[in-house]
Amino acid sequence: MSISKTKSGSYQVNVYIPSDVRQALGVSHSRLAQVVKTKLKAHELETNYLNQISQARMGKVSNLAVHNSAITFEDFYKKDWLPAYLSGSTGHAGQVPRLSTSNLTQRLFRLHILPLFGSYTLIELNNNPSLVIDKLSQHAITFANVKQLSSYTSQVFAEAKYRKYLNSDNISPEIHRVPATRKIQLKRHREVSGGDALTVNELLDWLNAVEYDYQSQQLCLQDYVMFFLTLFIGDRKSETYGLQWSDISLEQGYIDIIHSLDENGNLQPTKEGKQTRFKITHKLVLLLRVWKTKQCQQLTATGINITPQQFVFTYTNARGQVNQPVNPFYLNNRLKTIRSGTLS
Repeated sequence: MSISKTKSGSYQVNVYIPSDVRQALGVSHSRLAQVVKTKLKAHELETNYLNQISQARMGKVSNLAVHNSAITFEDFYKKDWLPAYLSGSTGHAGQVPRLSTSNLTQRLFRLHILPLFGSYTLIELNNNPSLVIDKLSQHAITFANVKQLSSYTSQVFAEAKYRKYLNSDNISPEIHRVPATRKIQLKRHREVSGGDALTVNELLDWLNAVEYDYQSQQLCLQDYVMFFLTLFIGDRKSETYGLQWSDISLEQGYIDIIHSLDENGNLQPTKEGKQTRFKITHKLVLLLRVWKTKQCQQLTATGINITPQQFVFTYTNARGQVNQPVNPFYLNNRLKTIRSGTLS
């Protein structure tokens, strides 16, 4: 019997694949297995599987079908899905992704999705949704943003169906089963520890620690100014990194947030495309004046002429290149060293 009822009340279809038709069907394992909600659906699926085996035995599987179904997940991702994604034709947005977004997407595939599914053929995975769900669920124990992995995986199978590599997409309807285990654990931990927001005393402790490190010359003027500017404005760190002196009016005491800096050091619009003007305190104006003068002296000494498009915050990278836009982890690294009590 190839259909059995599970403890949850659903039905599992488990059909043996004879060795002489596996290559034609584009699978390397011995069984086609899938869990469905109703007994009627299970019988339909069983019939479909048996028909596929019968058609393959009679040599009625077309060359195109053999070629398409046998392609690996990784090969399809590189050959078809990624170019389509970069052109903006996948997903629901219908927009060409930003460079920073596409870099992040490709990193998620390289580090997470391809190691999970890359070596399987599309038909192997499509005929075994439980395999996909189980692998993602296991990964969710240690990786918090598993929902993003699930979304991209679903897009791959939707694209494969659209391009006629698969007759149906069995993955997307089931992908919601993947639990965000790690994310839920982190949320519960934050709730137990009082949430993300700092208490008044915790904030005062941070301010005192930053002030102490600056006065004891463990924290440089630029990092001191960056910390207080980001704190009092409440903008995103990437928006602080993208500030240029042309965005700041020290005479009138305001800062315009009109762009941010991506991970490659390129200016781009803010996340919502908004342009926001912040009125800044007299103390912050004085700090910025002092820092602007010192930065000008430092850069002029290295032969760099200051322009209105000069980034407010820069650093010297590991290759010794000066006046480089700060990297995405710059302020986080400074906060970690302040927390630990030692600055490198």
